[in-house]
Amino acid sequence: MRQNEMFLLKLGEVVLKGLNRRSFEDRLVANTARRLKSCGSFQVYIRQSTIYAEPATDTCDMEAAYAAARQVFGVVSVARAAPCEKTVEAIVETAKDYLADAFASAKSFKVESKRADKNYPLNSIQVSQAVGGELAEAFPQVTVDVHNPDLTVHVEIREKHAYVHAPAVPGAGGLPVGMGGHAVSLLSGGLDSPVSSWMMARRGVELEMVHFVSPPYTSQQAQDKVLELAHLLTAYCGRLRVHIVPFTEIQEEIRKNCPEEYFTLIMRRFMMRLAQAIAKQVAEVNGGAPSALFLAGGGSKLAGLKDGLTRALGMDAKRVAIAGNNFRANAYSQEYDLNNPEYATPLGIVISSGLNLINDGYLLCTMAQNPDVMGAEGVKAAVAALEGQSLGGKVQDTGVSVLKK
Repeated sequence: MRQNEMFLLKLGEVVLKGLNRRSFEDRLVANTARRLKSCGSFQVYIRQSTIYAEPATDTCDMEAAYAAARQVFGVVSVARAAPCEKTVEAIVETAKDYLADAFASAKSFKVESKRADKNYPLNSIQVSQAVGGELAEAFPQVTVDVHNPDLTVHVEIREKHAYVHAPAVPGAGGLPVGMGGHAVSLLSGGLDSPVSSWMMARRGVELEMVHFVSPPYTSQQAQDKVLELAHLLTAYCGRLRVHIVPFTEIQEEIRKNCPEEYFTLIMRRFMMRLAQAIAKQVAEVNGGAPSALFLAGGGSKLAGLKDGLTRALGMDAKRVAIAGNNFRANAYSQEYDLNNPEYATPLGIVISSGLNLINDGYLLCTMAQNPDVMGAEGVKAAVAALEGQSLGGKVQDTGVSVLKK
């Protein structure tokens, strides 16, 4: 990493927003910070319609962060820049050092300046002239060409510092994910569904992905392909869940008892009716929509259940969850198949919550518990954990299988 190098992320259509512009900017900053987190520790903030991403340590992976920043929806361009003092001398020295490799390979150059700080004594043209003249003397082998240069040196005079950078590269554009509402996208494994999902996310829609499997009629390879597509989408969509829904038994029962021309309509109708019935019961028990809802048990595998409950209860989708993606080893007493997408019991939810493992940042399959194994002892342990009591290292059989990615 070059010393003091940072990123300048320019906003696109977000700047056209009115009174709600601040909410779009806040969401974009949060999305950017979350996406850069895996690349190291970055300080991310916004000023004058530009997001600044400054590495906090020398261990940050700048190449990975540069690629990640270009995939954040809402960012129209990204530039790697070097900050310096707001003097012509400091700007020239920074350009000579930071862009030395670019000048070595260029035959011509020009300087373009932007003065966001209107109190700066020089205007944009004067800054370009002063900096360009000094650089022309420092690199006599590179001629000045203001029409078709090989290298354009960008100088930005901003609130606290001046910034020097080469031309920015295009970003993903669009709107910040999460500002366009929530939607469910059916991911089939073909071309149309991931492309349409990408296009929806680019308009700010936060997606929940659903994929139906019907073994033995569909293969494990087909499911793996879907998960691979989902991983590719997360580079742009950020937080993303994929619900793998076993549908064989439901399809066979409908085929046995219903006219073929109504198969699709009947399947969708049953999903919505079940979601509405559960939502009604939840509202009655809680005297209204709860602050958060966890789905557990085999029924939570039904396609569309989580999203139907969310709509029926009028809740924020982030407050309706199907537990996390990890488990502490002493939470169960037997070896389980970690590839089995079954995960959640009252005890499991308590432990996951205590370990901060329940969140929105993971690809997630749905779950089920074994009612023949999970019983009173598990509930007692959950109550004890909620009350802050130690389980004393006691192994408790939760009767669940664990999915761990």
